[in-house]
Amino acid sequence: MTIRRVLIHTPIFVMLFLLQSYFWVTTYEEQSRGNPNRLHEFITAYIGDAHMLNIVLSADSPSSKIEPIVFEDVLARDKDCNFWGSLAESWKIYGEAFFYINDALIIPGIGIVDQTEVS
Repeated sequence: MTIRRVLIHTPIFVMLFLLQSYFWVTTYEEQSRGNPNRLHEFITAYIGDAHMLNIVLSADSPSSKIEPIVFEDVLARDKDCNFWGSLAESWKIYGEAFFYINDALIIPGIGIVDQTEVS
């Protein structure tokens, strides 16, 4: 008999709970009546806090998503992948590479690398 009552009353309680929550939530018109500027704001949420807002050093996802919103790019690219200055008035692009040679490193099959051999 108790199982029968539970099976009958549980859906009734769930329906009453959903009905009260339907009337409890405000409508969009009521929300905008209290704060008219709400219609001109966009609020977004991220999964975590941004720990570092340095464009070069950031490694986590929330920081990488917030940085483009906070910082404007100095250089940008157009549809043809050519650079154009968003904030920069002029720029120069250099192609240089620096190598560090570890003298104590033994490479299998070659031996010890000599700096005089590297040109």
